[in-house]
Amino acid sequence: RVSAMSIAALKASWPAFLAPEARNWLVGHVNKGQLSASVFRVSTVGGPTPGDPTARPELRLSMTTEATGVDIATAKGLPPIEVPRVLVRVDGNAVEATAPDAMLTAADGKRLSFKGARLTVVETAAGDQPTAELAFRVQGSVAALTDVGDRDGVQLLKSSGLAFAG
Repeated sequence: RVSAMSIAALKASWPAFLAPEARNWLVGHVNKGQLSASVFRVSTVGGPTPGDPTARPELRLSMTTEATGVDIATAKGLPPIEVPRVLVRVDGNAVEATAPDAMLTAADGKRLSFKGARLTVVETAAGDQPTAELAFRVQGSVAALTDVGDRDGVQLLKSSGLAFAG
């Protein structure tokens, strides 16, 4: 168990060798927030066997935590997404984050509300191309949606080479 801490403290204390891709994403995209008490477990998988005495064990991270007041940077040119509460589970090479509500504020101050957001990412190990699924409902004015849709960040996402389905 780990006691409550700020996202800044988590960034500073997370060892670079444990789930490095998840750590790098957190450092680069999560601007602020507060973690509640969390459960972290580090175990080893594999290692030396009679058939391969030189095999190295692989570290595996499992984590469950809830965060509040989270600010997530998206693409350059887009405002951050404000997430009042999110539950994050990491199990080896899989990550799942669920948030009942989130908001993105357009330039004119109007908000887009995201409801029931769920992000699932699998195969996050180094060298693998992760597969992600993002599901949510959005509410807001057409003006706010148009403002966000016209931003450079949306074009950046479209030209990123990522494959989008649905």
